[in-house]
Amino acid sequence: MHHGDIQYGDIVFTMEAPLGNVAKINDNHRYILSQRTIALRCKSFCRNDYFYYFLLSEMFQKYLSLYTSGTTAKGIQRKQLFKLWVLLPTSTTEQDNIANQLSKIDLKIQSEQDYLTKLLNIKQGLMQDLLTHKVPVDALL
Repeated sequence: MHHGDIQYGDIVFTMEAPLGNVAKINDNHRYILSQRTIALRCKSFCRNDYFYYFLLSEMFQKYLSLYTSGTTAKGIQRKQLFKLWVLLPTSTTEQDNIANQLSKIDLKIQSEQDYLTKLLNIKQGLMQDLLTHKVPVDALL
């Protein structure tokens, strides 16, 4: 955990309600974190981008849930969080490669989601035109 101002590339992590949400700071704006949110910044042997994807992984999220407490709102204490193990390739080059590949996949998923949204909007507009007879059904056949 880093004390002080948040910087570009830092990772924001929720410790309760909801537990385990992860975000990466992608700008240089100033932020104020809530009581149950912490900022994380890796040391030189760990890349923030790799660590971001590691925290998002299903494996880590399941591992995290083993150390939670609370019945109404699951959470983890800071001292417990910092005891958790991190799978970390020793080579920062390998960490960069892993993060780059996952980032490319994220971009592709976002592109496909944008395309799906566009198609759904076209469909909705066409349905409206067909149902209100602005476009005759015969025009589509």
